[in-house]
Amino acid sequence: MDLHIIHIPKQGINTSSPFAPNRAFNEFGLAPLVFETCLRQIVFLESDLYLSDPAYQNFARSHVGSIEVFKAERAYQFVLEVICGLHSLIKGETEIFGQFKEFSVKNKMVIDNLAMTELFKQLLTDCKTLRSTRIQNWSHNTYGSVTRKLLMPKDGVALLGAGQLAEEIAPWLKQVKTKSVILRRSKSLPATFDSFQVEMTQRLNSSLDITVLVVAANVTNDELKSFVAHWPNLRMVVDWRGDEHWVPVKTEQVFRLHDLKANDEKSKFEQQQRIQMVSEDIQTKALEFTKKAKHNPWGWEDFCA
Repeated sequence: MDLHIIHIPKQGINTSSPFAPNRAFNEFGLAPLVFETCLRQIVFLESDLYLSDPAYQNFARSHVGSIEVFKAERAYQFVLEVICGLHSLIKGETEIFGQFKEFSVKNKMVIDNLAMTELFKQLLTDCKTLRSTRIQNWSHNTYGSVTRKLLMPKDGVALLGAGQLAEEIAPWLKQVKTKSVILRRSKSLPATFDSFQVEMTQRLNSSLDITVLVVAANVTNDELKSFVAHWPNLRMVVDWRGDEHWVPVKTEQVFRLHDLKANDEKSKFEQQQRIQMVSEDIQTKALEFTKKAKHNPWGWEDFCA
């Protein structure tokens, strides 16, 4: 396997184009692996075959300077940096790692067919190791901590979503005056939410208590509008969707993923030091992985055997 990674940042990229990789892969029978976050797409390729395809070349030419292609050691390094949270707006956040684990499980058959099983296992192992040894106590750089700073003690908070991102945010909402409301279509809540009282409902009634809506679910603007309409005293929408652009329908303020404020100079310096240490470890792990792969004549799937 000749590993190649295509990095497609969403900002300024037309991912709805018929030539976009997530649309074109299936048409060419190239067994796509496209890992997607709110900020980027990462395409896993077992060779450089697709890079010479006219459809991809048309797409790349229309976005010169935006799309990046990484190979072998640099490809491994880049993916590990992303899932460790080094390329996130909130450095060191855990959401991307959780998404990558889900992606690995959901696409297990494709991963196995592409002989990338050990590649994904090693990425997950290395990320866990780095998170436990290097990326610790970065609490001021979490979605929950940023959300908490936007709230006032008298607020009533509605948390839209009950997935991994909502689980990360929920513990930071305990101090608000009114209990948090979990809005979800499912009938049960994850065990994570058992530690504080929540109301789960699909039938929303007008409530004067709800003043802040925290969006931690993949909903459309039309769906969001229907939620907002129920709360006359809503003062703020904290929108963590990333690639949506919510326009206030009333007088509420909106805090988006890209609205994260810069830390003071000391915090920024300390953050850069932490990132540098993790980056050096990631480079080492990428080199180790590449050497193991090269020394295995039977393919990457056996290199850990």
